[in-house]
Amino acid sequence: MDTVAVGNESRRKGMSEYLREQLGYLPRQRDITNILKSIDVERFKKIHSRFKDASPYPGWSKFLDMRKWISRKIKAAHSLDLHKSEPLRILDIGSGPGYFAYVCQHLGHEVVATDVGNNPLYNELIDLLGIERIVCTIKPLEPLPDYGTRFDLVTAQKACFHIMDGEKDWDPQQWHDYLAELTRCPDGKIWGVPQWRFFLRDLAENHISPGGRVHLNLNTDLEGHVFSGELVEFFRSHGGSVDRKNVYFASMAAFLD
Repeated sequence: MDTVAVGNESRRKGMSEYLREQLGYLPRQRDITNILKSIDVERFKKIHSRFKDASPYPGWSKFLDMRKWISRKIKAAHSLDLHKSEPLRILDIGSGPGYFAYVCQHLGHEVVATDVGNNPLYNELIDLLGIERIVCTIKPLEPLPDYGTRFDLVTAQKACFHIMDGEKDWDPQQWHDYLAELTRCPDGKIWGVPQWRFFLRDLAENHISPGGRVHLNLNTDLEGHVFSGELVEFFRSHGGSVDRKNVYFASMAAFLD
């Protein structure tokens, strides 16, 4: 293919992505408006007043910007076609303040959220939003708890369960320092193939419905690293797709062999 043809193809692809983004804008804005109307504003104001200075930006008090985060989670839900699918059973790992789980509920899905439960702001927002949450810690090479059901979709949004000690409720400087250490010396501090194989096989065998899928969006070190080349190859060899900090499995069948 010559240079002109490549350039034309690139422009067509860019225009197609732009049009998809524009077509999705109005439905997302409608969902944002409806979701924000459904939340107890007066109760949220009290939570905001108590926690606005508890962990300054970029700490966890950033999640008090509810419109911003609801908007992001709606975009994430739409990217998974959750706004136009039949009702699904969803497991949301590392739910934090619960915004993604709440968006999924608003879109008609049944959601079970999980997190370590040690952040007071997250706890209050989870309660405000009426999210069903199971408090648990995901540990390497240990099975997940029995949730009493299987799920059509397993998600994680900005999760850090794959980082050793990543579940700690650190202030922003402590978290920055740990990520800096992780950047310098990742060995032993971030999951490798054995830990991921165990985790994904456990999901496939015990928690995912037939035909279920997995989408994980994960936190990174300070240089934006999430997966080694070895891990990327492992995911792809099992039918996964990897895009920067995201890994997606349309099927978990490869982990049932």
